Amino acid sequence: MSNLAQNEFRSARRNFRQESAAPHRRRPLSVLFIHRDADTVDNCMEELKKAQFTVSADLVLTLAQCTQQLHRQNYDLVVAEYPSPNWKSSQALQLLHQTVQEIPLVFVTTAMGKESIAELTPHGTFDYVEREHLAQIPITVRRLLNDCRELPGPAKSLSQL
Repeated sequence: MSNLAQNEFRSARRNFRQESAAPHRRRPLSVLFIHRDADTVDNCMEELKKAQFTVSADLVLTLAQCTQQLHRQNYDLVVAEYPSPNWKSSQALQLLHQTVQEIPLVFVTTAMGKESIAELTPHGTFDYVEREHLAQIPITVRRLLNDCRELPGPAKSLSQL
């Protein structure tokens, strides 16, 4: 193969990779964290950025703050601590799911929280990542965002896609 042909092939391959890159890599991702541990939030942000998400985030500590923030701004994703002193009762969990409604929800759990994750199931749709395995959060987020894109009607939240 001549040098000219090789250069054209490389250029075509590079253009194909750029065109076929997942759309989330070109779109900003707005995340609302409901979490007490700033280090965990920073680690989540780091992992998302390593996976080439363009991330902006806000942090709140309580469900009341979450509700206020959701009225002020649209988010593509909510990441919440679990277990948390803020979600002690099943009513609080139900209220959380009602508050975030159509926004994808990810719980960051501890090993102990993973065992009690079954109690979350009746309260709505969500996904979770163990705090010890935060490197998995980009995969979880991609799956949730893809699922969100496939939903019919106004339930799409990824900045209206």
